[in-house]
Amino acid sequence: MEKHFKLLKLNGYKYTYVSMSTDFCRPDDYISELENELQTLEYEGKVVFDLLLSNGLKEDRYFSAEFDGRRFVVSSFRTMTSICSEISSMSSAFYRDNYNLVSKNAILSKPQKFLVKKGMAEHRYTTVKSRCIGA
Repeated sequence: MEKHFKLLKLNGYKYTYVSMSTDFCRPDDYISELENELQTLEYEGKVVFDLLLSNGLKEDRYFSAEFDGRRFVVSSFRTMTSICSEISSMSSAFYRDNYNLVSKNAILSKPQKFLVKKGMAEHRYTTVKSRCIGA
């Protein structure tokens, strides 16, 4: 069975891991699997969720949450209204390089898929900051 997410690592930033959606499932469908992977990595800290394939290019595309080393702190889930350029670039590259995930998605329109393929998907509801600030 395919995983519903791909965990990517950012080095030296406030957010160490970014969970990329690989299908239309929402994080609550696979949260235990993600928590197990983060436990294996012995990680504790903030995680960014890029939910492009389940939420599309909307204001609720990016979320962040605190992982306490065992579980996500449910009350810490927040919609991100701004992301750093490193996360934006990582997301664009991931979906461009894994376009097969995007092409079979029913949430995104054909024009949106084209923008993702070209690495030009706008962050219409999200401000892109120039740099991630360390913790």
